[in-house]
Amino acid sequence: MAYIDMGMAIDQEYIELTKKEAEQKNLNFHLLAGDISLLKNLVNGNWPETDFLIAEPGSIIQSNDNGLVISCDRL
Repeated sequence: MAYIDMGMAIDQEYIELTKKEAEQKNLNFHLLAGDISLLKNLVNGNWPETDFLIAEPGSIIQSNDNGLVISCDRL
């Protein structure tokens, strides 16, 4: 079980809750470092093409053969 630490004040409380749940379920606990900038950009409308795929109406979103890269093509 993992918790992604986003550097927020409430994180420590939820880290402890996640640790306890992992222990109760006999799972390993992993604390991962996160970054809230992607969520902030989404909410604030700052959508750089390096992080977001903007699909205009009528577009088709496709992945490549390995499913990792996506593109947006107009019809």
